[in-house]
Parts: sequence; C-alpha cells; structure tokens
Amino acid sequence: MKFLLIENDLVDLMAIRRLFQKNFLSNRLYVAESGLEALAFLREHNHQSQAGFQEHLLILLDIDQPLINELELLTELQSDSNLKKLPIIGLTVFQEMKNLRDTKHLNLVGYLSKPFTFSELSQLMKTLNQHGVFESYPLCPTVKELD
Repeated sequence: MKFLLIENDLVDLMAIRRLFQKNFLSNRLYVAESGLEALAFLREHNHQSQAGFQEHLLILLDIDQPLINELELLTELQSDSNLKKLPIIGLTVFQEMKNLRDTKHLNLVGYLSKPFTFSELSQLMKTLNQHGVFESYPLCPTVKELD
C-alpha cells in the first residue's frame, strides 16, 4: 500500500515522515504540500500509469488546507471518475473536528487526530478493512502488511 500525505504544516510533515521512516515505509510515502499539488500529482500519475497507481493508494489529508480547502479538494476528487474511489483519512486537531461532518459522501473514510502514532494508523486501517472500506479497491493489499 502507498500513501499520499497532503500536509502543509512543516512540523507535522516532518513528524509524519519520521513516523514512516521509523516503520520502514518511507519509500511508500508521497507528499503534496497543498490540495492543488495533490490533484496535479494524482492526475499526472493517473495519466501516466497503466498499472493503476491509485488502486494501491490511501490518502492522508490534513483537514486545514491553504489555496483549496478540504471540502473543495474532496469535492474535486469525487467529481473525477478516476479518483473518486480513493479512500481518504482526514488528519485533524480537535478544533477542526467540526469540519469533518457531512464528508462521508465525499469518501472521507475516517480520521486521525494529530499527532498520531503508527499503531493508531494501523488500527484505523484494520477497522476500516473489517468494515469493508477497502473492498471497493480490489487490488489494494490487505492491511495486515502494515503490522
């Protein structure tokens, strides 16, 4: 499984990168520092990839985004037939949790409060897998590989 981290805060970005490096997953982490950069990245890889780059991808989206806010980004992803099935986990601080309401129809499948541990990410993915979230992504490997 690959991860696309959409995070604009440098401190949070460095912490999450260290978390992935510590768990030997840094080669599976792609980073976009804004929603616009993420859209460009996803569209470019969708255009170039015949093997289905996105079928193995989980998006970790910081809920507080500049340039294009999180709802605009989620709506844009939902409107693109090639991107709309991507599972997205929102990354938030407690004060931002109110922004997560009414996003289920936009494919936000869960959230993690920042800062989070690798164990919390792994547990959330296992829970989502048990509830069939990843069944819509048939080529997505099982979450067990994160253990």
